[in-house]
Amino acid sequence: MKKSVLVIDDDKLMLNFLNGLLENEYDVMSADNGKDGMSLLLLHKPDLVILDLVMPYIDGYKFLNILNEKNITPKLILITGVPPDKRDAIDGTNVLEIILKPFTSENFLKVVKKHI
Repeated sequence: MKKSVLVIDDDKLMLNFLNGLLENEYDVMSADNGKDGMSLLLLHKPDLVILDLVMPYIDGYKFLNILNEKNITPKLILITGVPPDKRDAIDGTNVLEIILKPFTSENFLKVVKKHI
């Protein structure tokens, strides 16, 4: 049985790109916003969540806050274009790694494989 990955990113091109990288190895679900992503997470309980940090409506920070409030602890990898010195604290979360955009396919897949 394949491991499952949920990808949440508001950038449709990035979402399609990541889905394409993952779909041969994993069962991939995707959402283009945090609200739908949260619904998929609660319904399917994927093995790994790939979460964009900057999105409209429910951004990655709010998504992480909701997880903390509900005591939900999925394995998370953040992807973001926000440099480390500009990010709010993400302490107390299950974030395993933060991948800074732009990134290579090889690096992304290596990080996913490491944490799934």
